[in-house]
Amino acid sequence: MAIFMAVCISTPSFAAQKAYPTISSEVPIVIENDWAFKSDDRVNQSNDLSTTIEPAVTVQLSPSWSIFGHAVLESVGSAEKFENRTFEDTGLYIEDLFVEFN
Repeated sequence: MAIFMAVCISTPSFAAQKAYPTISSEVPIVIENDWAFKSDDRVNQSNDLSTTIEPAVTVQLSPSWSIFGHAVLESVGSAEKFENRTFEDTGLYIEDLFVEFN
């Protein structure tokens, strides 16, 4: 009886095994409003409403191998004098993309 219990405890359960590939992600979103509404110099008065979105995705191919990617969508460039921008001049770039082996 003790031998049978030891074998049952040491063998993995098929129900507990994870199916591959798995995908996990997160998408933080930040909305910013840079508003200079009062200034002695008219050049400094502007309103710049923008967003920063940074999606990250991990694809777990097996228990040891995974692929990770991180992109950024944000305002690029700077506002001109007297310019008010609302979600304009937006660019997307890939900040990280790599393969991991654990």
